[in-house]
Amino acid sequence: MSGRSDGVMLRQILALLPLIAATPAKAAVSTFQCEGAILDFGPSGARMLEHFEDGHGHDVELWCVRDLFQAHFDLRIGWHDPANIRRQASIAGCFFNDGRNDGPNFSRDPTGAFTAVEWINRSPPSRNVAYRFRYDYATARVTVTVETPCHPPVAKTIPPQPDIDRLEDMLPDPPSGSCPTP
Repeated sequence: MSGRSDGVMLRQILALLPLIAATPAKAAVSTFQCEGAILDFGPSGARMLEHFEDGHGHDVELWCVRDLFQAHFDLRIGWHDPANIRRQASIAGCFFNDGRNDGPNFSRDPTGAFTAVEWINRSPPSRNVAYRFRYDYATARVTVTVETPCHPPVAKTIPPQPDIDRLEDMLPDPPSGSCPTP
């Protein structure tokens, strides 16, 4: 390769660096620790595990909320109200003991602003239920879809909730009934 080609390639790579730095990697939820305090004698309460920003006034935080016998993830959006007071609301979380989670996954517009945040919470295999959460910044609403085998998905669109307990109260019920036998 000539020096000129190397220089062009270097300039192209350098031009991409701000975009790469501004894009948070997909969170590796499995590496976050959010276990019940009884298992490790840790303190009860809430602890922020990860913070994501888009540089356009949107942020998302992943929290671990623990008490003596259980712990769960709480995914929150953050913003400043007209009086410049910091506000938060829960948009997703983990609602199964020993649940598996994927996310947060971000969609962005061409300027890099978040347009949506997605999170998947799966039950242990014995229950075979999954909740899919999608917060849409354009509508300021969360679509929660519950999926089970042999049943069509059930979706419900709700506003973000003030806390994880209220979000849990708003979840759609999983369809019941056994799978038809062939």
